[in-house]
Amino acid sequence: MWRRLLHCALLVIVAAVLFSCGGGSTPVALVEPIAALAAGFDELPALPAGGEYNPAKMTAAVTVAQDGNEARENSANVTFDGTLAKFDPQAGEVAWAIFEFSGSPVDDINSVEYYVSNRDLDGLVWLAISDYAHDTWRYFGHRNADHAEFVPDGTDGDYASPNGYTYLMVLAWDSVYFELERVQLTYGNRYPVTGRIVDLAGGGLADVLVTTSIGGTNAMTDADGYYTLPWIPDGTWHVMAYKPSYIYFNNPQEVTVAGGPLTGVDFIGERNESHFEYLEDEEPNDFWWEAPNQSLTAPVWEYLSVSDDQTDCYRFAFSAPGQYWIKFDGELTILFPYLELMTKEGKLFATSSFVRNGVVYVGFNVAATRVVIVRVSCRGGGGWYELTTGTGELHWLSGVVNAGLDHLERAPIECDADGELTYLCSNPNDASFSNQFAPPVLTVVTPDALGEEHVNYIPASINADLSAGDQTGLTFDGSYMFALDVYEPNDSKPTAFHFASLPIATTSAYFFSGDEDWFRFTPAAGKHLIVTLEVDYQQDEWNNSPASFVLEDGAGDDLGYACTTNKGLEIRTDSPCDGSECYINIHAQKDRGYSYQLTIEEIDGYQLDVGVLWDGLGILEARVDVYNFEYDWMYTYMTDETGKTAIPFSFKDGEELYVELFRYGLSCDRYTRHLTIDGADKQYWFVCDPEASADSWEPNGFEGKVVDYPFEADATISSLTDREDKYIFTPLTTDPIRVQVSTANHVERFSLSLYNQSSASEICYRTWAGDLDMLLPSDGTVAHQLVIRNSENMETPYHIRISETPGYMFSGTIMDNMSSPVPYAYVCCPEANFRWNSGSPWDTDTVFALGPFAPGTYEVFVWAANHDPAPGSPYTLTVTDADVTEDFVLTPNPTDIGEPDNDPTMAMAIASGVPSAANIDGDADPEDWRKFTAGPGLVNLSITYPSWAGSLGLLLYNTDGSTILQSSYLSYTGYQRIDYYLPVAGTFYIRVDNSSGANEYLLTANY
Repeated sequence: MWRRLLHCALLVIVAAVLFSCGGGSTPVALVEPIAALAAGFDELPALPAGGEYNPAKMTAAVTVAQDGNEARENSANVTFDGTLAKFDPQAGEVAWAIFEFSGSPVDDINSVEYYVSNRDLDGLVWLAISDYAHDTWRYFGHRNADHAEFVPDGTDGDYASPNGYTYLMVLAWDSVYFELERVQLTYGNRYPVTGRIVDLAGGGLADVLVTTSIGGTNAMTDADGYYTLPWIPDGTWHVMAYKPSYIYFNNPQEVTVAGGPLTGVDFIGERNESHFEYLEDEEPNDFWWEAPNQSLTAPVWEYLSVSDDQTDCYRFAFSAPGQYWIKFDGELTILFPYLELMTKEGKLFATSSFVRNGVVYVGFNVAATRVVIVRVSCRGGGGWYELTTGTGELHWLSGVVNAGLDHLERAPIECDADGELTYLCSNPNDASFSNQFAPPVLTVVTPDALGEEHVNYIPASINADLSAGDQTGLTFDGSYMFALDVYEPNDSKPTAFHFASLPIATTSAYFFSGDEDWFRFTPAAGKHLIVTLEVDYQQDEWNNSPASFVLEDGAGDDLGYACTTNKGLEIRTDSPCDGSECYINIHAQKDRGYSYQLTIEEIDGYQLDVGVLWDGLGILEARVDVYNFEYDWMYTYMTDETGKTAIPFSFKDGEELYVELFRYGLSCDRYTRHLTIDGADKQYWFVCDPEASADSWEPNGFEGKVVDYPFEADATISSLTDREDKYIFTPLTTDPIRVQVSTANHVERFSLSLYNQSSASEICYRTWAGDLDMLLPSDGTVAHQLVIRNSENMETPYHIRISETPGYMFSGTIMDNMSSPVPYAYVCCPEANFRWNSGSPWDTDTVFALGPFAPGTYEVFVWAANHDPAPGSPYTLTVTDADVTEDFVLTPNPTDIGEPDNDPTMAMAIASGVPSAANIDGDADPEDWRKFTAGPGLVNLSITYPSWAGSLGLLLYNTDGSTILQSSYLSYTGYQRIDYYLPVAGTFYIRVDNSSGANEYLLTANY
């Protein structure tokens, strides 16, 4: 309860809207408790565990100024009645309650205050604040007042735990009764951060969630894409943007707040069909009060991601007394998973141990019937996980890695418990590790060599038999297998190691976790530099950048920066050196040590320009890839309005390069070229043929192309080099806009968006494969943007026609054979992307209306839950020059055809072009299977269903019934479609599965 009420109450804004203080509000400094109160302090709790702060964590917590009405922890003589906390200690007792406030580890606390009512005459109220700088509670003393404000006397960060939480404790002593209405904390030195989030066209994106790593700060963008994060403290933080189905090219951003507001923290987002948010069966379940009920015997199988869904909650009911555990078994791509157990009121009572990834256990005791809320979260990555319950005690496994070596903390440790893998990290303070496991399990504990190939562990592994009880005191002694860094000490600029001459290639340099290495040297005037850093490590899945390095001049100005991968990167200067001293700073970014090789070369330095000519004119937006196989890199550049791209650094004499051109809609003399730098600046032009171009409308990407209306053209598009085509036009009337697109490849998927040019608001969005002929609404004669995107990498020619045409409606009624309205009614015309369904299961208003339709002939499916499809379905709709009215009569039929059909061996054959109606739910009937014999050739599969009922998945399987050829999951669309070319003849399988909610559906296969 306390979290929900806290979230509801966290609407008070700091500083700007603080309550004016009433009687007894004079600020006072912190004091120690009086002796009488201290006598009962053995009953008080210790400071809550501090945890570790993650500056890259995306949080959706709310609050800036925070006030609490229900406690995180409390003594038994504190009870809650609605929003009141009632303190009622008896003679000699202490009553206490702890309130949690989210923030950051560096927060400055301006003041704290409380409000009480119904206080006993002369009853004293005590207030204390967590002091993590001194690992104690600090007391403000007592006040004989219903409201008091206190001012802490510490420095920034004294009172916040390492993970950014600050705690206030309210106390009553010795038969003093009062009712606490609110306790409040106010932060100081916080400033607003503002920015705007736009799409590729520059239009604002509304309803984007903007969050930071600081608890209590988030914002939503307005209709124009603007946002304000209220009150960010001084420091460097990550700002992140999230909206389902969008990706952002600069997300997250690292920002620094320094004594004032920060503006211009902007993001550019793009809608991308391949990044649709996966909607889980149990969503929404981000908060404990949303937790769905779960069976103790059936495992939970769901998806978790730190970028869009980092928290899931579930409710389990335990009725028999005993010792229980809950196990999380997740994909190794889920980083730092964490389990928290809460009561049905949301009070935390147990947590799991800290692990990097893999299996996690948490145990608890049940004395009587108990409802347990399980909150699953992660601090990085994402993937599928399984949650199961079991009985029995957990046993501890603990030890120390590399005792006596100070530089190998956070070493990865693999624990293999009969095939169940858990990865721990040794503690950054003392290299210790610990975790809980379920018995009886023989666990093999092995310090992992990820990046630690220069350390030898003795023993290499230990077999810990947890079936015999706790296994503690495991010790791994580490020793280096090579000589230590000969360049030390060089941890700062004043102690930089001096290279007396160039070139240089180090042979035994080494850095540890958090270490910095500095080098200095003096290049000859007029020379350019190539500096490479190659780190010797095995690339792992959770951090592929072990080091960064910077080249700077004597004044401290950067000449170049790079982050290394496992093959290293380089810095090249873009202008000649002036003969002054230069410095290189190498910084370890991973939690382990690595050897590396640093190479510094002086070169004369020559420039390379690459261009594209079309009939003697330069071509804009051509893509040029430059490969260098000696240094193992590739860079991409785009040509400017002159058709040329200047590579922004220098090359050495004799350097060999491979240059490749990508340009949609052009036929060139060649697309690749091997070039050698031969002692002079070099320029190469690709020459293209203007007559061979099928896409004369380019460039029409980001900036778009203004076209006359109506409009017709041939063009090409590719997700690799020509990601979108944008046409800007102004309708002549308010008649519907007709868009006709024909393509050579009917398997590729396209998307279409229509925008209002003036407001940049999206009018509609469609995806399709093959040809398209549909009407789009026009909201007047203002300019519109029509954007077409291709999801495939190959060049795809298409013909587009944009015109206007009268549109006509298709309407009627849906009744059963007893002349009664039909609930769950559904009308769908996939060809025109139109669908209609009754608003809810109880909606008996079955008068439907679809459209507008252009003149033509269409197939329309009419059906309803527990009814046969309309006779003659699909209905042939013929539209000429008037609206069409048709009434349908459906016959009740509650039979779910094809059952049992829950696996491929039970799949029922489905005929081509014949709609098949069935139903599905998430428990007794989680999936339906069908099969068909066809190929080689194109197959089209589609399902239609009421979109208000949730989502279904459509999957096509190979002839083995287990290999997925293609799948379609689009949330709450009411329609899924697969177009696939079958390369061979055979019997193939279709699976319809439950993605969210029970559903009726109509399946059609055309082959």
